Amino acid sequence: MRSFSQFFPKLGAHERCIAEAQVSMVASELTEGEWRVIAEQARFEAEVALCPDPLLYYRPPKKRHQPTRRWKESTATTGPAAPVASDDPLKSIPPAVYVEALTGEAVPENGWLNCPLPDHEDTTPSFQVLSSHWRCFGCGRGGGVIDLAAGLYGIEPRGRGYFELRDLIVEALDGASLDPKEDR
Repeated sequence: MRSFSQFFPKLGAHERCIAEAQVSMVASELTEGEWRVIAEQARFEAEVALCPDPLLYYRPPKKRHQPTRRWKESTATTGPAAPVASDDPLKSIPPAVYVEALTGEAVPENGWLNCPLPDHEDTTPSFQVLSSHWRCFGCGRGGGVIDLAAGLYGIEPRGRGYFELRDLIVEALDGASLDPKEDR
């Protein structure tokens, strides 16, 4: 039978300390296999103590601090600036009017209706017409008159497609009342 001291050179300082503590707790008459089990257990406990499993002790990386933005106070002495009116007459059309003209569906008082976009089959009203824009909470799309026409007709709202969409919108709005309350 061999003594446990033959394993000491193979162990690190921490492992050796754990092994010596365990040796003092067990009987002096142990087999070679039992000494190997004790040595493996000491190595394992030392590894856990010194190198914890990164999956068990995961700490997310620290987020980088974003500098605070400092807004400059307005230097105007005449008060707040007036909103700039758009040169595009289509942007002055209320959403209730263009939604009704493009989709053919009357917009109810609460502004909720089924999504008219062809790639979104809607069984419950999730499309809301607001005072400034429209929004579908089912498919997550929203915007203005150009965005709605692009979704309905499947035309990209950039380049030549933009002008095609404008022509289609003017065609759909031809004869439509520009007052949303007048049609109700």
